[in-house]
Amino acid sequence: MSTLRWHREVGLLDRIHNRWESQRPECSAQIKVFVPIGLQEFYPALLVLYNGMLLSLTVLGVEFVYNSRAVTSCLLRAWRRENKEKEPLVADQ
Repeated sequence: MSTLRWHREVGLLDRIHNRWESQRPECSAQIKVFVPIGLQEFYPALLVLYNGMLLSLTVLGVEFVYNSRAVTSCLLRAWRRENKEKEPLVADQ
């Protein structure tokens, strides 16, 4: 018997579902009408979303520049170390 089936048989799944899933509240108003939400009310949420996207792209750009410089300097150090070993020693005369 699988564990999931056992949880269902003993009622653990229903208990978890009842604990974490909240019931829909009853509308206390006598008149139930649809209230339209326009762009004016939704604009602050879009502004927060836009600023978050802009900030994340800025951080991505900074990380890209930082990591590309780190990789470039690492490759440059390795190249210098490799070429330094190949060069013959020149005796001062």
